[in-house]
Amino acid sequence: MTSNQRLVGDEVPGPEPPLTATGLVLAGGRSERFGSDKSKYKFEGVELRTRVGKILKLVTGRTLLSTAEPEVAPEPFDAVVVDRFVQCGPLAGLQAGMVAAYADWLVVAPCDMPFVTQSVLSKMLEMAHKGSNEAVVAAHGGRLIGVLGCYSTKLLGAIERRLESHNTSRSVDAFLRSLDHVETLDVSVVVATNVNFTDDIG
Repeated sequence: MTSNQRLVGDEVPGPEPPLTATGLVLAGGRSERFGSDKSKYKFEGVELRTRVGKILKLVTGRTLLSTAEPEVAPEPFDAVVVDRFVQCGPLAGLQAGMVAAYADWLVVAPCDMPFVTQSVLSKMLEMAHKGSNEAVVAAHGGRLIGVLGCYSTKLLGAIERRLESHNTSRSVDAFLRSLDHVETLDVSVVVATNVNFTDDIG
């Protein structure tokens, strides 16, 4: 674990046998357009982060929650990770998740995509295991959805270097464009829907 990295929920940070994959729900955004913490907004009686976390857990087993501030890990999450790189967007969440993953792959989904499915996540993980992919991410209408995908945890060093640099973009899309082996999976408009306002999901 890197210095100054904060992990809440796991009491034994030492080496563990590698898992196939660990899940990560990104929930550290400021939700400015939404008006409140959208990760805790209840849709069909369930918080958005919980809804996505339960789907991820079906695919990966161990699942992490990325937040802006430390908190006790809520169900169904095994631990909470907090950004070491403050106000650096989703890429900082990926970094925090990879540090705590203890796995070869990190399967990532944002809390504000409540219609993501188990089949989509499973398919991306299946694609990740084939060939020499560094990442497999969702796409819709020719647009990459970098916050929904599978990332090799071997990318941790490259992500940290980008976050530490003042001369490179810290966006997930820019990071993906810097990689040599990225595969995409086209998803439906429903799966690709993200929530920015309460009216987006009713």
